[in-house]
Amino acid sequence: MMDRKVAYVIKPNDALLDVLKPHAVLWFYYSDTRVWVFEEGGRQWLTPEDMIIGVKLLFLADFRTTAMRSRSSEMLMTVDMILGNEPYGVHIFDKWWTLDSTSVVEEFKKFRFRFLPKALKRIAPTGIANVDTWLAQIEERLH
Repeated sequence: MMDRKVAYVIKPNDALLDVLKPHAVLWFYYSDTRVWVFEEGGRQWLTPEDMIIGVKLLFLADFRTTAMRSRSSEMLMTVDMILGNEPYGVHIFDKWWTLDSTSVVEEFKKFRFRFLPKALKRIAPTGIANVDTWLAQIEERLH
């Protein structure tokens, strides 16, 4: 199977934008549409649906990492309000963001994950073996 690049387009909804406005750092990182690109050919065992679930959960870990790196208690409280109680599941992503995917025809600048391993541990298991295995492999590489 040939490797293919897929772009995942992540957009915040209006309710999230209202919550983010008073927080400059969160606004800077999360108020715009973001594009994450993955090469999917090396993970043939993941279906497109598995990848969508995994990308949503990785995005939540990235979002939580921003707050964990902050020294602002106000930012931490805002992120905790947005994410709710741990562990974080796909339903939290779906409440605040939308995700579309498309095959990549042109090159995009590579996005580097910025999340901490302890943020990834806060993600709820999906019960989907392929997704949980992929997330565990990412977590192992971060150590």
